[in-house]
Amino acid sequence: MKEISLGFSVEFEHYLEFDESDGLILQAFLGEVQADDPAEITITMNDLVDDIIAEGKDQFDYQYLYNIAHEFNRYSELARQAAQIMEDDMNVVSDLFGISGDLG
Repeated sequence: MKEISLGFSVEFEHYLEFDESDGLILQAFLGEVQADDPAEITITMNDLVDDIIAEGKDQFDYQYLYNIAHEFNRYSELARQAAQIMEDDMNVVSDLFGISGDLG
């Protein structure tokens, strides 16, 4: 959890999650340090991308949109590679010990 000072300290925590109805969402929690009930903020990636595109169009900044698209591609490839390595490692372990079926 990250701590932010606004004249008083708050904690900030965020996650990317997958929701059955909304797809990929950004879920954030923000609250005073030591508080038991932080505020929850949920933003769908659809809304986030729509806002990014609107910002690029409003500023007539196609380079901004190309840069954002490039970064999304780059990070999606990194996530895909990490998932592939994990899957390959799990398959090696199952082959080594003669385990059948999906380990995940």
